[in-house]
Amino acid sequence: MKLGSDGGLPIVEYEGEGWVGKLFGDTERFTPLNQPRAFAGTLREYQKFGFSWLSYLGETGFGCCLADDMGLGKTAQTIAMLLKRKEGGNSKGSSLVLCPTSVVSNWVHEFEKFGPDLKIMVHHGSERRHGKSFRNAAAESDIVISTYAVLNRDILHLQKVAWDGIILDEAQNIKNESTKQSRNSKSLLANYKIALTGTPVENRLSELKSILDFLNPGYLGSTDKFVKEYSIPIEKFNDAERMATLHRMVSPFILRRVKTDKHIISDLPEKNEMKVYCSITKEQAALYENTVADMMRRIEGTSGIERRGIVINAILKLKQILNHPAQFTKDLNLRW
Repeated sequence: MKLGSDGGLPIVEYEGEGWVGKLFGDTERFTPLNQPRAFAGTLREYQKFGFSWLSYLGETGFGCCLADDMGLGKTAQTIAMLLKRKEGGNSKGSSLVLCPTSVVSNWVHEFEKFGPDLKIMVHHGSERRHGKSFRNAAAESDIVISTYAVLNRDILHLQKVAWDGIILDEAQNIKNESTKQSRNSKSLLANYKIALTGTPVENRLSELKSILDFLNPGYLGSTDKFVKEYSIPIEKFNDAERMATLHRMVSPFILRRVKTDKHIISDLPEKNEMKVYCSITKEQAALYENTVADMMRRIEGTSGIERRGIVINAILKLKQILNHPAQFTKDLNLRW
């Protein structure tokens, strides 16, 4: 199944033997589905493929990562998958969506827009339910939306629910496998798991491993083995063979599309960048000039780490001045 490629971690065509080849190598077995009848909108062709891919992997029991660029509709494709799963009678309970607190309202809005027939429950805030009350409310809902912060506080309650699926939005939040929220997310059991992120790899391959450990526990082996066989050879020595092997291992579980690919979306207008200059007050200008002059005076005759420290400290002060003089002067009564 050829899933595409991008400028970061390339996703290659996967070939296998036996049941692996039949499951991932035979494109005829993967047929894009018609969008669900209850989906209130029209999916683009690449979105139909995306939600069909999510449905297909979910039915096999494998976890998968939808890594489309921001703006390509990861949320809409996920909602379509949830509706199709319910429409086909494959849903076996409620699904849990975990996301940053800042996007809870966005998820609610998107469900109301695209999947108004789904019963949504938001598990967040001081009034949220606990214990048996929470379990009963979750069982009566199609979707429970919660946050990574609540995950850490209510992990014992969340672990007692037999989830049909778990969906991690902005899954880069679990890129560090040693954090509490990463460990807690991996402790939850479900029939299917989905990670949504535009950046499955930001800085290190260990971030990709952490996400894959959530999706398909143990697939990439132990941390020590992964570091020895992949992280060090690839990151330190740029080992092309090890990179190719890793590509082939993870590609069946990652679908990545970018907005610049005209095969994905041909009618997207070119990005138009505009520079907008903001004026500053006389007070800000005076503080700015004094800070720059002070920095230039202090760096004379210095070098190395001392010089860099002075420059970095000055940059911080300049940012504070431009944001609001009160941040720099620490005068909380200062007004514009």
